[in-house]
Amino acid sequence: MPVILIETMALFQPWIGRSNDSLRAFTVLRFPIACLFAVITLMQVGEKTLAQAGLCQSYEAAYNLEALMRDGLTLNQAKESVLKDGYTDGSSACFSAIKQEINQMPYAFPLVHQALYKRTRR
Repeated sequence: MPVILIETMALFQPWIGRSNDSLRAFTVLRFPIACLFAVITLMQVGEKTLAQAGLCQSYEAAYNLEALMRDGLTLNQAKESVLKDGYTDGSSACFSAIKQEINQMPYAFPLVHQALYKRTRR
């Protein structure tokens, strides 16, 4: 088996050593063509992801809830404002994701965490 591999490599050795204009042109075009295919693929996949990203932005909604509560709004007023601003679609799954963000980072969102869970920080 290794003998066949060595013989096959010996057949291609003259091609590797010599500069061929068609091979050089292919090498020059290979990177832009690969970039083009990558962009096309990302456009197809990314379009679905971007469309879904606007529906429920849990971290941004939690951040804005905290900021609005620091400005003096109540939790319900802040939720209405976040819903109106488009950070959430209003579904229970999205509000659950927002609560999960707040629960994971109570020190980042202390006012909202305290209002939601009626606990004080230690």
